Amino acid sequence: MIRVPGHVTTIFYPVITDDPSTTGSLGAGFSVSLGSFTEVIPSNALKVFINGLETNDFVSITALRALGVKAYVYHYTEIPLGFGAGMSASCALGAVLEAARVLSIDRDPKELAHYAHIAEVKHKTGLGDVISEFYGGFEIRKKPGSPLTGELIRIDPKGRKVALVVLGELETPKVLSDKEIVSRILKVAERYLDEIKPDPKSIVETGAQFAEESGLIRLAGIDKLYKKLSKEHDLVSMIMLSKGVFVLSRDVEEIISVKEEFGEHARIADVAEGRTFI
Repeated sequence: MIRVPGHVTTIFYPVITDDPSTTGSLGAGFSVSLGSFTEVIPSNALKVFINGLETNDFVSITALRALGVKAYVYHYTEIPLGFGAGMSASCALGAVLEAARVLSIDRDPKELAHYAHIAEVKHKTGLGDVISEFYGGFEIRKKPGSPLTGELIRIDPKGRKVALVVLGELETPKVLSDKEIVSRILKVAERYLDEIKPDPKSIVETGAQFAEESGLIRLAGIDKLYKKLSKEHDLVSMIMLSKGVFVLSRDVEEIISVKEEFGEHARIADVAEGRTFI
């Protein structure tokens, strides 16, 4: 079994090309310890289950078919799909890496991750989550693509913790297919990409400015939640793309206070180092 972290994007600049290999996003974010567990059992057919339910249309299926895998694949997610925490990428990455381990497929991990990235792009469920979750920690994405074709700067987590407060789902494929929204995102993100410094504070604060000016906070309908948490805490921004806001801190008590205030809508995690086989 493999555990792959989730991922929170703070700022993104979509780069869409005719080739899924070079399609992706520039920007920044961080991996979180709440992610997915994936188990692969050899079989003569490919079937994928998410939290106990079989699915016929999911990124893992696309990635595994491209890799030529036949197996029963079981995903267990610690955060619901669609909540902006990179769960589809986490599952796809877990699927190809664990399938290669179980089925003795001799491929470089970056090449395996490439299959997961291409599947994410084709399903329009994410652009920069796979490469980010592959390396873990905080990241600044400098070249779009998979771990095989893209580039990023990784920053050590240094014991940071995060509280994720999510009120609901924001459909990533719908947002990424809206030309007007994407145009506005590009215009605002372009102004902030060069301002992102390789430290957690800059990654969060630049992301907050981007979220406000792009109108994504308003689009997600989380204006009140964002304003409330911003008044009470120092490092706060929107979870891209969801109806959610996060609080980043080294202070465990501060993070716990957010969980206590928002109950079932809040989850606590560490900024994650990366993937681990169990």
